[in-house]
Order: sequence, then structure tokens, then C-alpha cells
Amino acid sequence: MNAPACQQSDGHQTYCVGSYRAGIYCKGYGWPCCRFEKLSGKYTLVDFWASWCGPCRQESPTLVRLYTKYKGKGFAIVSVSIDTDKTRWENAIKKDGYTWENVSELDGYSGSTAALYTVTAIPNSFLLDKDGKIIAKNLRGKNLEDKLISLMGQ
Repeated sequence: MNAPACQQSDGHQTYCVGSYRAGIYCKGYGWPCCRFEKLSGKYTLVDFWASWCGPCRQESPTLVRLYTKYKGKGFAIVSVSIDTDKTRWENAIKKDGYTWENVSELDGYSGSTAALYTVTAIPNSFLLDKDGKIIAKNLRGKNLEDKLISLMGQ
């Protein structure tokens, strides 16, 4: 049930607030793949990042804290890595304490998932409602926390 994607000025499609999410079907760390059917009924943050991205890694403690706080209330995270080096990607997941689904095609920005979401820079994220509709983009830190509080309470 995907709504039409929004159009950018250059004619390419992008997913914007109000449209329904596209799928993510790429190799997972510790999981064979990630399919959104498993996330139905949860608020889901689709977070694009990489092991070499300083701002992404600085956000890691906030993501870990918010995931721990809200996972029991119906919050999920899917981290989509733009990495090309599997070892660096896996080491960053362990070091940062990511216990949610982590996927990567190990193709950098050339991967089909990054292309589908028109991700050309990171960090980049999409917050989905329980039906898979994009309700916010690029929320980080206090802005993400405030949005989660408004959706799920303290």
C-alpha cells in the first residue's frame, strides 16, 4: 500500500512526509534480511548511517537510549548502513551497542535501498507510523525524543 512518492525538482522521486515507506531488502547483520512486514504496528525509525560518519556515530548513544526506553512501547529502529567495508560496519554495530536490525548492501550510496530513499548524504532518517507512513524526516537528538514522547508518552 504505497502512496505515490513525492517529486524532486529534478524529476526524481523521493519519499516525503505523508508517503508510505518503501521496502528494505538487503543483507542484515545477524539477520538474513529485513522486511517491513515484521515492523507492522510499530513506530519505526529508518536510520541511514555509516561507520565512518562522525555525526552518525555521535548520535549513537541517543539512539541506544531511546530504543531501550521505547522498544517495549512499540518503537523499532532499522539502521541502513552506507558502508562498503563489512568489518568496519560490523565493528561499529558492536562498539555502539546497536541491538536492533542493521542492514547493508555494502555498496555505499550505490545500494538499491539508498537509491530508493534518495539518500545522498548521511545521517538521514525517516520516522514511520504504525501503518508505515512517513511522519517525519531527519529527526535527531532532542527533536527525535520529543517526537517519540508526543507519540508514546514518557
